[in-house]
Amino acid sequence: MPSLLAVPHFDSYDTLLYKTNPTIQELIHLLSNNERSLNSYLQSINNQFQDSVESVNSVATVISNLLLKAEDVGFTISGGVNPRTLIVDLNLRASNGLFVAGTSNRIQSIGGTTLGSGGQVSVVDIDPSYVGQESITVVGNIHTGTWTAGDITVPLGNSGQRVRTTGRLLSLTFPTPLGNSIGTTESTFISFILPANSLSQDGQSITIYTSGHFASNGNDKRVRINLLNTPLLDSGIVTLNNTDWVSTLQLVRINTTHISTSSVFLSTNTSIVKNTSNLTILDLTLNTLQVTLTGSSPTTGAANDVLVSLGIMDYAS
Repeated sequence: MPSLLAVPHFDSYDTLLYKTNPTIQELIHLLSNNERSLNSYLQSINNQFQDSVESVNSVATVISNLLLKAEDVGFTISGGVNPRTLIVDLNLRASNGLFVAGTSNRIQSIGGTTLGSGGQVSVVDIDPSYVGQESITVVGNIHTGTWTAGDITVPLGNSGQRVRTTGRLLSLTFPTPLGNSIGTTESTFISFILPANSLSQDGQSITIYTSGHFASNGNDKRVRINLLNTPLLDSGIVTLNNTDWVSTLQLVRINTTHISTSSVFLSTNTSIVKNTSNLTILDLTLNTLQVTLTGSSPTTGAANDVLVSLGIMDYAS
């Protein structure tokens, strides 16, 4: 085997003399700053061993704790207590540098490392145009940018509210009270649609509070709260004159197809209690529930005999 050539003289590697764990970037910097000496040394290796049948893998030189090793194709340079190795082989023949490639709109790479003429080591960072991805499930403080999401829970009818463990689902006040229309049929004051599966567990309930006023006349008047077409609260026909009224209805889920209710209607010299047990209804998990507050002038058909000023619905688990 031919004798090894003399160690090449590197003009600038003092900064690595006492480093036991040089980085890839430092190795690249060393090669870049000593291009001429390194090229001359490698050319000499090539000239000396080009006719030899032995593998050039056997050619290795240690320079200040840096192992420079000629391979069958290209070379490696490594060193450090925990060695880091730079490999230059056929993969770089079509390129004059080492580069880090990013992903459009996600990861950007700025700069490159050119073996022949030095260069800037690539900087990898989040692309400024990156808008996030669906797999992000934990969100901290949102300061700027665009954030979209679906409903957190089921929306409750036309109230614009959301189902909560306990709390108010609907609160309506009317500065100008609503009155029944002309005619003897019921006029709907408040209509509330409870989405399917809103009462998802046995024992969950909703409570409705309403209040209003009866007109100053002796006409027949009536207030109802209906579930579909079933009256759950009914004042009956009253002839109360110029007086306030209030009502309360509690609806409790027994199971998916049964509910129980309890209601109280109060006005001057009037107190009506109505309890409904185990009322059969459509499957709560699959069907909506429509609860309506109505008023009427069932005999004379006069407008505004029944007035409504407040409607509240609460939910409890």
